Amino acid sequence: MEALREFTRTKSFFVCIFVASFLVMFQRNPEVLKHATFWAEDGRIFYAQFHNYGLKSFLYSYAGYLHFAPRLAMLVSLPFGIINAPLVVNLFALIMRAFPALFLFSERFSFVGMPYKFFLWAYYLLAPNIGETLGNTTNIQWHLALWLLMVLAADPPSSVAWKIHDLFVLILSGLSGPFVIFLVPSILSKNTYRGGWYYKIMLLALSAIQLSLVLSTAQEVTHATNLSWDFVLWNMKVFDARVLCETFMPSYIFNHTLAKIFLNSNALSVLLFSASVLLPSYYFFLGLKHFRLCAVFGALIFGSSLYRVWLSGFHDGFIYGGGERYFYIPNMLVFVFVLLIVKRFLDVRPHMKTKIYASLAVLLVLIAGTSFTLPAWSGNLRYRDSIKELYYPAQSGDIVKIPIAPEGWSMTLTKKE
Repeated sequence: MEALREFTRTKSFFVCIFVASFLVMFQRNPEVLKHATFWAEDGRIFYAQFHNYGLKSFLYSYAGYLHFAPRLAMLVSLPFGIINAPLVVNLFALIMRAFPALFLFSERFSFVGMPYKFFLWAYYLLAPNIGETLGNTTNIQWHLALWLLMVLAADPPSSVAWKIHDLFVLILSGLSGPFVIFLVPSILSKNTYRGGWYYKIMLLALSAIQLSLVLSTAQEVTHATNLSWDFVLWNMKVFDARVLCETFMPSYIFNHTLAKIFLNSNALSVLLFSASVLLPSYYFFLGLKHFRLCAVFGALIFGSSLYRVWLSGFHDGFIYGGGERYFYIPNMLVFVFVLLIVKRFLDVRPHMKTKIYASLAVLLVLIAGTSFTLPAWSGNLRYRDSIKELYYPAQSGDIVKIPIAPEGWSMTLTKKE
């Protein structure tokens, strides 16, 4: 056992974690590299703008905020040419998602026992309903937000290298999505992130930048939503279905098993939602700083994720699937909460450790068995052929439309010399 502990502190261990993380993510959807194409905004917005307008595209906002990381991926792909750009961009996305796994096993999480690190790592790689967020930079902001949350929850940096790491994550995440705004409440606590006052000032500055863009580009609410019981009940059902149930099962299984039970019973929906609020509240008021940080961030993420749905009223279809990215972080935090409950239970009953660990392992095996293979991307998976047939023959200055994924999406490029 001591030899194993020593191995977890070596560079070889972290290389193994990185390689294993990358291979698992690749195997869940091999198409992202084997038949690499751009996904949604990666092609239509980020690559098209970078190709057509160059570096000044870094200053453009989209959907109300800046997207630094996707545009950085487009810059990284430049030396490899337009025909290889999707491969480089998707590879960039997978590598960036592997880094938080390395961070989890670092000395900065000394307060997390090694077994819990492995369980959390396994869930991070095997979580259901992550098809929208895996292997593309369009949705990389969700992974970066989780990475930044980990930085704020971790032990303070003990070296210059760690301080550089923390600044890198803050800048990359803070300039790539609006979620840095939801971390402002956490830095107001003196117990959160003890790495230096400059870090909190920078976090506030990045939050102010993103918030100003969100407010200046916000669309008018054309469909008013009344704060009625139906509205509250609808939100409870969304939480029960998408956050609680789909933490542990893919949406297609939920839709064919528990959906009708939960969604047709208002009493059960209220009961489940109430329990899911009361139990975390107990731990919140215990003063556990790491739990408070995660709970506040998760609640704000969930509330903001439903904003677009509020604009057009109630959509029961949203409960049954779609918008997986909106629940990625809440799902992760639900599993973290499960591990917290397990830890506190085992603190009192350590003799149950073997049985509880075995139960968690079985749970992860069941999750992997039902949702390991993610749905293949629809749309143009012959991107290289499209470039050869449509882009290369075009004349300089011609407007070329290249089909990408998902089905019906394309990117419009101006042919260069």
